Amino acid sequence: MIEEGEPASIIPPKNIKIIIDGKEIEGETKVLKKNSIQIQNCFEEPKRYLNISTDNKKTKAYITIKYLPKNIYELKDLDGSNTLKLEEYKKNSVYPPLYTKKNWKRSLLKIR
Repeated sequence: MIEEGEPASIIPPKNIKIIIDGKEIEGETKVLKKNSIQIQNCFEEPKRYLNISTDNKKTKAYITIKYLPKNIYELKDLDGSNTLKLEEYKKNSVYPPLYTKKNWKRSLLKIR
C-alpha cells in the first residue's frame, strides 16, 4: 500500500470478506496505507437434511439424507504487487452430526 501517489488495488476472493474502512468490498478497490483493512471468513454453519417420502399406499418409505459442511477458508500467501488479487484455499470442512437410527424412527412416525 502506498501513502501518497498511485493507490494499490485489492480484489477480494469469493469466500472471505474484505472490509475496508468499515465497508465490505465486492470488487477491485483502491487502498492507501492509511486505510483500515479487515478480513473475515464467510461460512454458513453446517447443515443436515432428512427427507422422507412414501408411495401412495404408504407401504414403502424412501429416505434422503444430505449433509452440508461448514467450509473454513484462509488466504494464500502472495507476492507483493500494486494490484493484489487475493486467493483463498479451503483449510478445513466441519460436518454436522450424523443422523442416528433414533432420528430416522422419530421422522418416520411423523408421516403417519
